[in-house]
Amino acid sequence: GTLLPAEFVPLAEDTGLIVAIGSFVLERACSEVAELNARLRPEVPLTVSVNLSERQLQAEATVRQVADVLAETGLDPRRLVLELTEETLTGDLDASVARLQQLRRLGVRLAVDEFGAGPASLTSIRRLPIDILKLDRSFVEGVGDDGDVSALTGAIVEVAAILDLQTVAEGVENTEQLERLRALGCDSGQGLLFAEPVALDEVAELLAGGRVAA
Repeated sequence: GTLLPAEFVPLAEDTGLIVAIGSFVLERACSEVAELNARLRPEVPLTVSVNLSERQLQAEATVRQVADVLAETGLDPRRLVLELTEETLTGDLDASVARLQQLRRLGVRLAVDEFGAGPASLTSIRRLPIDILKLDRSFVEGVGDDGDVSALTGAIVEVAAILDLQTVAEGVENTEQLERLRALGCDSGQGLLFAEPVALDEVAELLAGGRVAA
C-alpha cells in the first residue's frame, strides 16, 4: 500500500537504500517532467522538485549522476529543484557548501526544505548557495492567528528577501493562511488548498485540460 515518507525514509537512510531510491526517483521525475513539458507545456514548462538525502549529498558520484540524468532525459536544468532538509546540512558545512556549489554549476536550483523544523539558522543559510527557502508547516498552521507565529513567519520572509531567496510556505490548507502569507510577502505556497496528491496520468489530464497554470 501507500506509505508516508516518515514511515520508510528513516529506515532507508539507516540501511543505505536511500541512495538507490534517490537515484531512481531523480531519473524517473526528470524523465516524466521532460516528457510532459515536450508534449504539453513547451512554452511554459513545469518545474520538478526532488529531495536529496544526506547520503546522496555526501556521495562524490552525485554531481555526475545529476548531470547524466539531465543529459539523458533532456530536462532543462533550470526546471529541476533539488531539496535538502536542515538535518542534511548539519554535518560538515564547508563540505556541504562545496558540493552544493558543484550542483548549482549544473544549472539546477537548490532549496532548503522544512526550514524551521531543524537546527539550521539563518546565519548558516546565508552561507549556502541556495535559491529557495521552504517554510515548515509549523509556521503556516498558526499564521492566520496574527500572533507570535505570524510575526516570526514575516521576519523569516523578510530576511529571505534580503538574501535574495524565494520563499515557499508548506502545508497551506485554507484561504485565511494563504491571504496572510501573501500579506507577509511570501512568494509561493504548497498544500491541500491547491490540490490533493494525484497520480502522473491525472497530472497529464489536468495539463491537457488547461487546469494547471504553472
